[in-house]
Amino acid sequence: MATITSVVLREPLFIAATPYPGVQKVVCYRDTWHFRLAGKTWPGAQELAMTTLASPSVICAGNDMNPGNLVYVNTANLSPNSGHPFVVFVAPDANPMPTLTWLGYQHNFANLQNKTVLWP
Repeated sequence: MATITSVVLREPLFIAATPYPGVQKVVCYRDTWHFRLAGKTWPGAQELAMTTLASPSVICAGNDMNPGNLVYVNTANLSPNSGHPFVVFVAPDANPMPTLTWLGYQHNFANLQNKTVLWP
């Protein structure tokens, strides 16, 4: 009986360098962008995500729903409606490299006093 092994290679949409020593690069895969984040992106969102990864205001430990993630917070870019900061969630232990898992304006990171800030 033959064994069939299939390998699915995910295609990167972009790879961004970050200042965090433990996560020097983050990949965003096309399938994540076009399917998982469908309806959550807009023109300019990719550039904002890349800017946030490259120059975050702070990097925090994940929230209750995603405790293993890192959260790159951009306090310079706030939602025009709510004033909440733009954030990018990253799975730091993803294989083969840290991976963008979610992005958007997040009210949970408007006040960083109760967050675990990892960088700077």
